[in-house]
Amino acid sequence: MKVINGESVAVQQKDLDLLLKAKKIEEIPSTVLDSIKNNNSTDKTEFVEFNGKDTVNFFNSLDYIIDYSNFKYLTWAETLDLSRDTIRELNAAYKKFDSLDSNSSCEEVLNARNRLDLMKYKMDSIKTLIEAKKANIMIGTIDSPKEGHFRRLSKSIQNHKSRK
Repeated sequence: MKVINGESVAVQQKDLDLLLKAKKIEEIPSTVLDSIKNNNSTDKTEFVEFNGKDTVNFFNSLDYIIDYSNFKYLTWAETLDLSRDTIRELNAAYKKFDSLDSNSSCEEVLNARNRLDLMKYKMDSIKTLIEAKKANIMIGTIDSPKEGHFRRLSKSIQNHKSRK
């Protein structure tokens, strides 16, 4: 999950870990790589804050990391539409992967498999947020990671999931 607030963005540690699998190293901004390299946290629900327009634009372009800044304002109908759209993207990724044959290049196979994995990840993230929304765990105003709201949201979602 990411939370964009003007020229800053907070990103969950688990999403940063995913970046290393989803992107080529040279495509990731150096500030993000440095943060990943220097972060020793074992809590994958923690958020890391980044500043700067270029970094915000980079994270904004990653469609597989859910933007909580937008998600928290969605109605149930819009949330269902987002789910349906993601399921369509996931199905398209499955079809693309399934259409590959022995004549496909290794790069094509890897790219198709990567997109499939990213869409699964996005769907899992949406499912988690829907569960939290149904349980009224969502926090109405999350704007600054320094206030500790992110950690409480992450822990609340995590606790809710473990009770199931």
